[in-house]
Amino acid sequence: MPGSVLAAPAPGTVEFVGVVVDRGTLTIRVDADTVYSWEPIASTLSVGDQLVAGAPLGTAARGGHCATECVHLGVRVRGEYVSPLRYLLGRPVLLPWE
Repeated sequence: MPGSVLAAPAPGTVEFVGVVVDRGTLTIRVDADTVYSWEPIASTLSVGDQLVAGAPLGTAARGGHCATECVHLGVRVRGEYVSPLRYLLGRPVLLPWE
């Protein structure tokens, strides 16, 4: 939703903040191999800012192909896009049969 605060899922460093095509975009690097990107986002962060997990990144904004509110989250590992779900949901845990 527009105005919803978006938070960093992990500690990292802002690598990009600006407009791509017609929407605000933010990218943070969380380790040597992994970057997260959000769009559309309105952010006052600057390249090089250090973030802790849970730090506010900015607010959801309108833009792109969405007629209403939406936020796109991209995760790249070694330059390849991967499903962000494995990074947001945590590791699965097998439980014993009851």
